[in-house]
Amino acid sequence: MKTKRTHSVAAVVLAVLALAVTAGCAGLQGPARSAAPIEIRDGRVVGYLPAEALPDSMVLLPPPPAPDSAAFAHDEEVSRAARTLQGTARWSLAARDADLQSPEAPGAFSCALGIPITEAGTPHLFRLMWRCVADAALATRSVKEHYRRVRPFVVNGAPICTPEAKAHLSGNGSYPSGHTTIGWIWTLVLAEIAPERANAILSRGLAYGENRIVCNVHWLSDVQAGLVMGAAVAARLHADPAFRADLEAARAEIAALRSQGVKPTGDCRSETAALALKPQPLGGILVVRGGEKVTYRCEGGAQITAVYYHFADESLRFVRLRMPDGREFTLPQGLSASGARYTDEAEWVWWIKGESARLETRRPDGEWRSMYDACSVRQ
Repeated sequence: MKTKRTHSVAAVVLAVLALAVTAGCAGLQGPARSAAPIEIRDGRVVGYLPAEALPDSMVLLPPPPAPDSAAFAHDEEVSRAARTLQGTARWSLAARDADLQSPEAPGAFSCALGIPITEAGTPHLFRLMWRCVADAALATRSVKEHYRRVRPFVVNGAPICTPEAKAHLSGNGSYPSGHTTIGWIWTLVLAEIAPERANAILSRGLAYGENRIVCNVHWLSDVQAGLVMGAAVAARLHADPAFRADLEAARAEIAALRSQGVKPTGDCRSETAALALKPQPLGGILVVRGGEKVTYRCEGGAQITAVYYHFADESLRFVRLRMPDGREFTLPQGLSASGARYTDEAEWVWWIKGESARLETRRPDGEWRSMYDACSVRQ
């Protein structure tokens, strides 16, 4: 018989870790209302999404680069450059980012957010972030198990920043990066909660993924695939009412703390210095460009705002949409015969061609229907 229990966040970190492994991956006063405890079912943390609602990594991701391909040669080049950071402050930061066993793991984004992320001070946000870990782990499981890509340290024989994890990682698929998927979901959620800190949060999220390369446990293409899956899961989460409720509670929580002048307790200056250590050719690869805002007026007068982004190496393009009702979500670009198609392959598709666009949503019967049609760029 299935068991259903609830626990505090700190008490269930090991359950989150157990899920991530099987899938491959004080005193501050916030709002008076306390966050609900996290649910454990059959020894695992329950995320927001049922299995059938998770983005399909086998559909969204191409195969990893073949060993004799130019893409894999580039992976090796980036790996060699990143290994020069062994023993530096960036290496130490990569080791801290890798530790998902710690209840303090979400605090990696405290400096970027400008608010300390803790179970005591930000219970709603803390709970939301840990539940997202469960969704990320399950969304990447199938493709990890399918390809079982060999990790960099197995190929190059060089040290990793978390030697205690070497035995487990040796037999665990490298593609895509589960840590990067988790970190990018956290990034997009935090950038939505605190748009005034978006640049700092996005930069930290990219560095979180880069640190998997610095740690010598992932290839560049693993990290890029993790960013795609992170964006897909984050987009799908926005269709879940429980996630949206927790998101709004976390937003109020952060606003209250910011009004009190609460600041991170960690050494943000040292973190900034560590993140500045970025050798070529790693430097500049995972850099977000774009950010141009386009406003569309659709049939019936509805207005949608789209902000388009891409990485410097053109490995990923994505769009941030703001709906007429104020909801926001991020969609990665997918394949299309003509025009551009941004989709989570589960709930939303944003089509653009020239200055025209439309938004489609999936019905309960699985068929796609237009939600906002005949959208055109507002001059």
